[in-house]
Amino acid sequence: MAQTREFSEPLLWRDSEASLKKLSDMALSEGLRLVMGGRFVHLMGDTDKNLAQRWLVNRMRVFHEKDYKVMALGDSENDAQMLADADYPVLIRSEKHGFPDIETKSPVYRTKRTGPSGWYEAVRTIVLRELI
Repeated sequence: MAQTREFSEPLLWRDSEASLKKLSDMALSEGLRLVMGGRFVHLMGDTDKNLAQRWLVNRMRVFHEKDYKVMALGDSENDAQMLADADYPVLIRSEKHGFPDIETKSPVYRTKRTGPSGWYEAVRTIVLRELI
């Protein structure tokens, strides 16, 4: 299913980094890739959250005949492309790992809080900043 580029298969990885590297190499040989998420390793084809984000924003722009600013929130490597393409990229602090290294066109907001409270912190801060 992952190779159809419509889905990803989440894996809860409990083996070594060496085994993960071996699986990653095998996936690449089959035209797939592994991406580290917050809790899971995702096996996927040539797709990511950014492609879905672009598709949705483009449809909204065409349908509503307006331009939109995009705020994207994530906490892991598998969010990097989505965040890189956003007008307001947000990294949510994780209790499990540090902030991933990402390159973006806009300054990244890094939350002080984790999980849903971090999400709330970021949305509230950015929306209030933009409205004032």
